[in-house]
Amino acid sequence: MTTIDRVSFVHALDIGVVHPKLAKVSLANEVAPTGPTAAVDAGSLMSFTANVSAQHRGDALNSTLLAQLNSDKLYNRFDPAQLIAWYRNYTTVLSNIGWDMQEFEFEKYQAAGSTMSVSTAVLGVLGAVLPAGELALVAAALKALAALKSDDPWYRVWDVTTHDQSNGNFQVSNCADQDGATNTLVMRMSGYSLRTSETTVRFLWNDYQASSTDLVYASQTTTLDEDVYGQVRQAVIKKLGAKAVQYVGNLDI
Repeated sequence: MTTIDRVSFVHALDIGVVHPKLAKVSLANEVAPTGPTAAVDAGSLMSFTANVSAQHRGDALNSTLLAQLNSDKLYNRFDPAQLIAWYRNYTTVLSNIGWDMQEFEFEKYQAAGSTMSVSTAVLGVLGAVLPAGELALVAAALKALAALKSDDPWYRVWDVTTHDQSNGNFQVSNCADQDGATNTLVMRMSGYSLRTSETTVRFLWNDYQASSTDLVYASQTTTLDEDVYGQVRQAVIKKLGAKAVQYVGNLDI
């Protein structure tokens, strides 16, 4: 794709309107974070090592938000029958703007006992691909999210965008600038779909009966082509507009 093609692709994406349950959420102005950080990014929980530049942090948050919102417009992210189509579109958007994405290949999570915790499953999935320090950062992000009250604006964003009464679709990812080089952003990302006959209130920390709950997951490591994303960075920012504020918020880790 040429630069014109990529910019036109971004401009043509339909990302809908702000979710009606979030349209009146009051958000405080935030100080730019430093050091290891984490953020709610609509239905994604993102963490960043200390060496990730401010620009790359914004690139990861904005690009994955764009892919989510477009997929949400085209498909019901909570319908298990539309899961593959949702993620196929998600990876297509990211691929076209500079990430070296592959299709997600989902498999069922096998609980070790009769009950399962989704947050424990997430750490198990990412523990297979993350160094210990980065896995600890993901754990800190999950802990920070758990500490938010249910009426906290950023918990409301997470709650509304990740699940309905019986199904969930969410992502948990960690980003690092490879070898300290700010021109190589690496994202180890994982996607999950939850289906259960039990309550999904604060679903990450529930203990579910394994016999009544299905959790499928997929993960991959992807890098950002700076030359490609540089062609569309401003177009992505313009396309998201205020949604980048409405859906993205820092967590205190």
